Amino acid sequence: MLVTVMKTLIVSDFDGTINKKDLGEEFGRILAASPGLRDEFGRGKLSVPDLYRKLLCHDGLSFASVRDFYVEHAAIDGHFAGFLRFTGDRNIAHIIVSDGFDLLIKATLKGAGIPDPQCIFANTIRELEDGIGLEFPFQDDDCAFSGVCKKAVMRAFRPYFDRIIYIGNGYSDIDAVSEADVVFARSMLKSYCNDKRIPSLWYDDYGDIMEKLGRSFRGVIFDLDGTLIDSFLAIYESFNYTMRELRLPAYSYDDVLKTIGMPLEDVMAHVPGVTDPDYAVRVFRSKYETIYLDRTTLLRGVRETVDALHKEGISMAVSTNKLGRYSRTLLEHLGMSGYFRSIVGIQDGPRNKPYPDSIDRIVSELGLDKQEVVYVGDSLVDAQTAGNAGIEFIGVSTGPTTFSELAGARPYVVLDSLSKLPLYIRPIG
Repeated sequence: MLVTVMKTLIVSDFDGTINKKDLGEEFGRILAASPGLRDEFGRGKLSVPDLYRKLLCHDGLSFASVRDFYVEHAAIDGHFAGFLRFTGDRNIAHIIVSDGFDLLIKATLKGAGIPDPQCIFANTIRELEDGIGLEFPFQDDDCAFSGVCKKAVMRAFRPYFDRIIYIGNGYSDIDAVSEADVVFARSMLKSYCNDKRIPSLWYDDYGDIMEKLGRSFRGVIFDLDGTLIDSFLAIYESFNYTMRELRLPAYSYDDVLKTIGMPLEDVMAHVPGVTDPDYAVRVFRSKYETIYLDRTTLLRGVRETVDALHKEGISMAVSTNKLGRYSRTLLEHLGMSGYFRSIVGIQDGPRNKPYPDSIDRIVSELGLDKQEVVYVGDSLVDAQTAGNAGIEFIGVSTGPTTFSELAGARPYVVLDSLSKLPLYIRPIG
């Protein structure tokens, strides 16, 4: 039997990542205290190499003093040595790509008992008779605010690996994330990824990274509206039909979208002018039942993604705040019901989301432990439901809730398309 082995490369930043103290921040403080340098750098009059030379190459500063200061103030992640064993045992390649300096990095790792050699791509620093010598072999105009163009280094490795994983924290990592298949981010880099809709996994330390690299999920529970299906038009038309019947003002499409994911009874109870929410719900459903099959489609990539997970033996189910009978009929109509072991909605017994009842019931039906199951949804209600049930949450920004809003709920990861989901269900490493 032919076995295909995926070749994985992990690329680690150093300062602020492996070394939890960021040398770049130290230089930043020096720069902040030097208005002239800061102004020149900001206006592009000084490159990163120029700046480093002004800060490090002057009388009275020796290589030994810089090295000793750097090593003394370093704080190597306590899980990094274990991480190197983890990657070595799994034949995962690992390199360090840093905007710092090679000999300072090596001295710091040696001081922390990290075995040499490490494959390091960084600026070079050398002791000269009259001071310090600096070279920048990985500088590239495509990375204006870094001495090492990390994305160029990663591009050079791309032909030899099927998957590249990047781990970073700061400004010098911004260019790198566009070249990675998977990103681990914290601090400023995490905020940047969220703003740019780049999927990224939060980490506190390399212990977190090891856990997530090796983790896999055996069960996936999906929300329905905005996650698997686009039913917004049917909901919008039914909502405003109800408003007309009640002689109330119509709502905009965007305003109706904001109600998606909430139980219909709760929505109608909060509409100004609705005096009998139960009657409003009945009017809504009388219209919805006549149009919902024709007005509902699968979101892009859903069929292919669900089919791929099914072929890998992943157990799948649906938990939704839509009526259970509507949900089952819709998925049958769309040719998808056979993929799901369970489809649970309103009036099926459990309390509505964000109560965890439906998740608890489904996990039991799947015969899995909670740590083996992830809930995938497009709303903050979904995130809250997963939290209440004690399982991981993966957000998809395919509904009315934005990528940044979902990221604020501290999910496992946020995706801009369900088609990227299989990457995070399997072991990433």
